[in-house]
Formats: sequence, structure tokens, C-alpha cells
Amino acid sequence: MTNISQNTVVAMINLFEHLGCYDSPMYTYGLDGPLVSATELRTFLYSLNFDNQLLNRFEREDWKFNSILPTLRDGTFWKVTSRRLLEDAEAASAKVARGETVLRQLAEALVELCRRQELLHSWPYMRFVSALRNDGFTLSFGKIIESGTEVVDLPAELSATEKTVTNSKHDAIKTLLHHLQSAQKQMMDSAWGTASGEWRKFFEETIRGVWRLTRLNNPDFATRDVHPPFKDVLLWLEQAGLFTSDEKAAYGAAWGFLSVGGHPGMTEGDIAHFCMILSMTFSHAALKRLDWWANKGYFIFGTGPFIE
Repeated sequence: MTNISQNTVVAMINLFEHLGCYDSPMYTYGLDGPLVSATELRTFLYSLNFDNQLLNRFEREDWKFNSILPTLRDGTFWKVTSRRLLEDAEAASAKVARGETVLRQLAEALVELCRRQELLHSWPYMRFVSALRNDGFTLSFGKIIESGTEVVDLPAELSATEKTVTNSKHDAIKTLLHHLQSAQKQMMDSAWGTASGEWRKFFEETIRGVWRLTRLNNPDFATRDVHPPFKDVLLWLEQAGLFTSDEKAAYGAAWGFLSVGGHPGMTEGDIAHFCMILSMTFSHAALKRLDWWANKGYFIFGTGPFIE
């Protein structure tokens, strides 16, 4: 299991100190106050579902993270509950694990605080992110994830998808980039429903653009509707020869997941994450196929609705 290192703890302490995290006295003539006050920090952490008793303890410690964070890391933050002078190894290990959980929650809170304060390019923040990466963590839309547990390298995949959009033959590149960038922003803001909608729009506009170009360049389809229902888009692209029947079914299944309203057993965050993976994967693949399709003249000999 990956743990937050002492080096990262120091980076977190420096970042909390950069934010301030203290309540200004009533009169601060000639002095700048904190970027984030202790009162604001408590309210913010409470909104992230931090335990109220834990926040009371932070408050009693005067939000002095230079002493709070090291004791969270080594498990000594919590008092010994046993009358024995020495705890057994199992109890001590449990307290270290509990401290690790709180450290990760505080690290994620720092990411969001710095985003709100527009400090993502500041030296203390970059030093913090670098320390996390050295520990074996990566950031994914404000969440800290162990690098080896990611399904995909999301930052790299997003960058590759954006590059493919920009260099593609699609007829609405600006629209695609708008939906892609808007979806990313909504994910960062935890606006899960809106994010899921933007991923669906990105996926749909990608495929519809391929259809528009096929209709424009393949005379067999010139009289077809330019804005048909999406199921017809997939059917006609199969008839033209772009998709095999299995590929058409796969794109249709992805569209079904992206379009349906509810998914029992999943949180809105889970749904947005899966929508992102589906949308990026299938859209990226379709844009790559579009280059090949354009070189074929949007037509494969022996295919089409009028060919037996």
C-alpha cells in the first residue's frame, strides 16, 4: 500500500501555512490577512464530510498543522485508550492506518482549496504535487489515487484525445474541444450530472461529424437526413462500410449508457467517471478511424445501401 511520506507531510504543512488557516484579529491595519481563515477552513472541511469531533480536535490544536500532520502520520494523534502503558502492535497499526486516511482526505482538501484560490501554479502547490507523485500517487479530478490502481492514465489520455481532436478531419473541431474542456471543468467542480451530459455531447458530436462528412462525400447517402436520430447515424455508417456490425453494436451500447438517466447502485460521481471513460475511448477511436475513412473517400467498394 502506498503511504504519504514525511516529505509530502512537510509539503502539506508548507501549503497550509501559505494559505494561512488562522483567524485574523479584529484590527489588522497594514497587515494582509490569511488567504483562508481558520473559520473558513473548518466550514470547508465540514462540507467535505470531515468528522466534527476531528475538527474540534484540530481547533483545540489551533490548526497548527506542523504538529498535527506528523502525529497523524505516526498514529500518535489519538490518545491511548487502554490503561496499559504500551499498546499492542495491532492497535498501533490501526491508528497509523486511520491517520493515513485523514492525511489523504486533507491532501484532497488542499487540492480543492488551491484550485479555488487559483494557486495551482504556485510553488508551494507544485512542490506538494511533486511530493505526492514521488510517493506513487496521481491526481485525478481532485482525487488522490495510487498510480498503480488507475484504469487509465487520465491526464495522458485527456491530452492525447485533445490532440487527436485538434489534428482530426472533423468538421466541428471547436465544438468538440468546447464539450471536452467543459466536461473536464465540470468534473473538477464535482458537477457530476452536468459533466455526464458534456461527455455525452462530446461522444455524439464526434460521431455525428463523421456522418456529416460521409453524407457530404458519399453520393449514395447524399439524400439522407443530415440530423437523423442517433440510431440511424450508426446504422448508415455501418451501411457505408465505416463500422462493422459488432462495432456498431459497441457504439450503440456506449450511447445507451451515456444517454440513460439513472444507473442503480452507482453514485453520480461513479456515473460521470464511467461516462468519461466511455466517451473518451469511443470518440478517440472514431476520430482515428475518420482519418482512414477520409483517405478511402468515405466509401468502401462493395458496400452501401444499394449494393447487393
